[in-house]
Amino acid sequence: MKSRKLGLVVLALIAVTGIAWQFTKQAAAVNAIRILPLGDSITQGGLGMPSYRRALWHKLDKAGYAVDFVGGQDDFYGQAPPSSARDFDLDHQGHWAWETGEIAAELDGWMNHWLFGYMPDVVIMHLGTNDFDRDQSIDSTLAELEQIIASLRKANPVVQILIAQIIPMRNKDTEPFNAGLRAWAPTMSTETSPVALVDQYSDYNPAADNHDDYHPNANGEEKMAERWFAALQRLLPPPVEANQPSQ
Repeated sequence: MKSRKLGLVVLALIAVTGIAWQFTKQAAAVNAIRILPLGDSITQGGLGMPSYRRALWHKLDKAGYAVDFVGGQDDFYGQAPPSSARDFDLDHQGHWAWETGEIAAELDGWMNHWLFGYMPDVVIMHLGTNDFDRDQSIDSTLAELEQIIASLRKANPVVQILIAQIIPMRNKDTEPFNAGLRAWAPTMSTETSPVALVDQYSDYNPAADNHDDYHPNANGEEKMAERWFAALQRLLPPPVEANQPSQ
C-alpha cells in the first residue's frame, strides 16, 4: 500500500513538474522576440535536411537571446531530418517550390489566421530562387516582395525585415537578381519599419555548400545561419546574459 502511495506521489510530482515546465516555456515565449522565417524550400528544409533554421536557433539560444520562431508550419518536405536534428523551435513559413507571388497571394490570409497572437517582430526572408530559376522577370519579383512587405506592415507597422541576397545555384548565378535587390531594398526601408539586406551570396560556393542545384547541405546551412545571426545581433535587444549585473 505504501509503495502504491509513493508511486502516486511520484506521478503527481512528475505531472506538476511537467505543467510547471510548460508554464515556464509559455512565459518565456510571451516575452520573446518573435521571428518569422519566411521563404521557399530553402527555409522549409526537407530531404533529410533541417534548413538553416536549426543552426540559427542554436546560435541565438546559446548566445542567450530570448526568441520565438513563429509561423503556420512545423514540418519538412519529404524525408524529415533525424530526430536529433529536430531539436529546435520548428515553427516557420517556408514552402517548397513556391514563387514569391504565391507567398504574396496567401500572406494576408495567414496573418489573419495563424499569426493572430503571434505577430512577428522580425521577419527573415529568403525568396526569389524559384522565380529567378523559372525566368520570371526581376522587376515582377521585386513588385511581389513589395506586396509582401505591405502585408507585413499592415499587420505590424513596426516590423523589422531582413531580406536575403539569395544563395547561388549550381546551374545558375543569382547575382543579377541580387543586384536588383540591392538597388530596390533601400527604397523600401522606413524609420519605423526598417528593411535590411543580408548577404547570403558572397563566398557561398554551391558546388561545395549545396547538396543539389538549389538547397544547402550542412555546410551551407551553417553559413546561412551565421549570416542571419550576425544581422539579427544588430536588431535584437541584448541577450539575457548581457543584462546580468557584473559581480
